[in-house]
Amino acid sequence: MPALLGRGRYTIRVHNPVPIIPDQRHELESIRSGRLWLEALGAAGMCVQRPIRSRDGDLATELESTEPGGDNIHVTIVQCIEGEPEKSRGSDHWFGIGKALGALHDHAKNWDRPDRFHLPETNELTVDTWMERIDWASTAGRLTRNEVEPLRAFSDRVRDMMAGLGTRPDHWGPIHGDLGFWGNCVFHEGDARPIDFNSSVMAHFAFEVGHTACWT
Repeated sequence: MPALLGRGRYTIRVHNPVPIIPDQRHELESIRSGRLWLEALGAAGMCVQRPIRSRDGDLATELESTEPGGDNIHVTIVQCIEGEPEKSRGSDHWFGIGKALGALHDHAKNWDRPDRFHLPETNELTVDTWMERIDWASTAGRLTRNEVEPLRAFSDRVRDMMAGLGTRPDHWGPIHGDLGFWGNCVFHEGDARPIDFNSSVMAHFAFEVGHTACWT
């Protein structure tokens, strides 16, 4: 994938063809779409790892597998940005994470997405898939009935809320999908800078706020 690279540091990402969310593969067009959003974020002034286009103008390249019957490999290049992961989790760091989320969601609400933009979706069907896994864990004896019932009631409520919100631009759009202190955000001079957009999906913005708070 010949690319026009200037001076600086770059990261080459090799995307394995594995699901980003249950039962959905991260296909080449989804990778390209994610990089389109990343490019748009950079053009809007956000400090993100801007993607590098190939000499053909492509944001992602598919390489044929060298193994018989093997999956092809998808490759992208992004610029590196300054920053370090933050192990301490003070209120100023939480504020930075929230500010970064807000900036991403504001951009997603107002961005005029290209016609061929496509990312995997996190929706009511995703909740059903997660519940199937919880039911499996219950059947296998890993969870008791008393543990499963609150999860089932909660998932029903989440599904209803998702359906009620719909997919209007003020509630729904591209999200980072994995933002938090565990390595997908770096800090520089007090600013939180999201990195690694490889889990980007279409989802409700509230889903990402809850996901970040839960796993962080």
